[in-house]
Amino acid sequence: MRKADISTFFIQSKIENWLKLQKKLYNFTKKNSISNKNMNKICLACEEIFVNICKYSQNKFNDSIEINIILEYNKIKIIFKYSGIKFDPLDHEIQQKTEKELKKNVENRQIGGMGIRIIKKIMDEIKYERKNGENYFFIFLDLEGD
Repeated sequence: MRKADISTFFIQSKIENWLKLQKKLYNFTKKNSISNKNMNKICLACEEIFVNICKYSQNKFNDSIEINIILEYNKIKIIFKYSGIKFDPLDHEIQQKTEKELKKNVENRQIGGMGIRIIKKIMDEIKYERKNGENYFFIFLDLEGD
């Protein structure tokens, strides 16, 4: 059983800042002896979320994204808190559009829309909430067997 650990930091909402987030994730996972396999899952999911927030939330360029990494009892939870418009990527209607795109030939598909599907496959749980004008995106991964 691992010791509990928490890391909170802010990263400016610019796609090129993804590398700063990646470095923080790498340091946190190494410090807590999280396997490379799970570190890669965490980094892939976080990259998708971070880039989507930067591209689609209409979060102003000077706004920061608050990121909380919480490790307890062999489970990791990562929370992205950010301003911007309400956009729930888990919304049923959005997911139906993605399903329709999958039925098309690759050449006829629109670019994008697959990130959430990937995150759902590699994480144990994902969740979106809107509270007090802020967006919260949560990802959860069980590290049992790590």
